[in-house]
Amino acid sequence: MWSNLEKIIFPAICTQTGAYCEELDLSKSFLKSLEPPLELCPVCAGKSITNRVCGKCQSEPPIVTKIQVGYLLNEPLKKMVHDYKYSKNLFYSRLFSEIIEFDSSGVDALVPVPLHLNRLSKRGFNQSLEIAKFLGKKYNLPVIDAVNRIKDTPQQTKLNKKGRQQNLKGAFEVIEQCLQNIDSIAIIDDVITTGSTINEIAKILNKQQPNLIIQVWVVAKAV
Repeated sequence: MWSNLEKIIFPAICTQTGAYCEELDLSKSFLKSLEPPLELCPVCAGKSITNRVCGKCQSEPPIVTKIQVGYLLNEPLKKMVHDYKYSKNLFYSRLFSEIIEFDSSGVDALVPVPLHLNRLSKRGFNQSLEIAKFLGKKYNLPVIDAVNRIKDTPQQTKLNKKGRQQNLKGAFEVIEQCLQNIDSIAIIDDVITTGSTINEIAKILNKQQPNLIIQVWVVAKAV
């Protein structure tokens, strides 16, 4: 009863539109503006008109077995992600976990994409780790720091796919003891663009533990 009364007296306000909300801190109009991840390959998140595994993944199966995408990164979501990362709106971590559903079956643990200590000190938090914490609570899964970023690479945003791949060589290391008794993980990140970061992490994890099943959960796919 008190909870209902509290909602009447202090109604939730959408963080993006300023409109009143019923439950989440995001309005129905904002949620309707988000684009579901249609026409994507479920393995690599590349273009697939039928939403089926693309020809490339069929002929050359990648290390990552599945990429689950919350939404496409359209303008409303892009602004929200930017505000989250650069304005320290950490409560967005909870919002992302509430509006996105992932299939957690068969996953033993969540592994956030790490930040180098230099970037972590500047930003103040690792957005992937914060999202992973809420997803861990939601799906009752442990969050493990199985990967370190040991190379402070330049920002990826202005690089093409080949440049991103070169930029990330030797950037990560695996903390092997964190993977004991773990058979399957989901790598957690906020946005996937070319997939270079995810693929590099998957590559070193696979080298360290070849039988590890690796999938990826991301808030958004850049379009």
